[in-house]
Amino acid sequence: MLREFIENDIPFLVEISNECFGKDYLTSNYFRLIQASTTLNCWVKISANYLVGFIVIERITDQNLNTNFHDENGGINEFLVTQNSKKTILIKQVAVHPNMQNKGIATELIQAFFDTNKYESVSYISILWNRNQHNGLKNILSKMNFTCIKQVENFWQKDSLEKKYLCAECKSIPCVCSASIYYYTQIT
Repeated sequence: MLREFIENDIPFLVEISNECFGKDYLTSNYFRLIQASTTLNCWVKISANYLVGFIVIERITDQNLNTNFHDENGGINEFLVTQNSKKTILIKQVAVHPNMQNKGIATELIQAFFDTNKYESVSYISILWNRNQHNGLKNILSKMNFTCIKQVENFWQKDSLEKKYLCAECKSIPCVCSASIYYYTQIT
């Protein structure tokens, strides 16, 4: 079952985030901000009465475009502006409990957002964390016809310094991991 998250889900969301992204990358306060937001949404996957995964998306507006990408060299924001899309959705995070990975849950979560917008022209963008061990999301995005538009070195460096989280991949503050920016346009 897929549904929007509720307050009681927050400890489980943080637990999954800690395991998937690193300690304190996403906090209880982050999920409470989503509840109060008009542009952010979080959906969860429930299986056998357990929360096993989640997706966070953000509807991109002109006002929040520049705050989403730590892109000092430019390119990403300019690319999005030139696409002239009436609606852009940023897939911010997709996480599945390690014991439940490789069961189609991440695909199901992403597909749910595709389905809610199937009668509209929508652009989707996803920032993919380039990991050495597990890059399942890269395979999912490729199968869903996303295209990599840019590689950004040290993408989370500034963010990790500001939020003081310990990266699960490089195990450092600041994070030195790179990112790949993926893009897809759904035309109706």
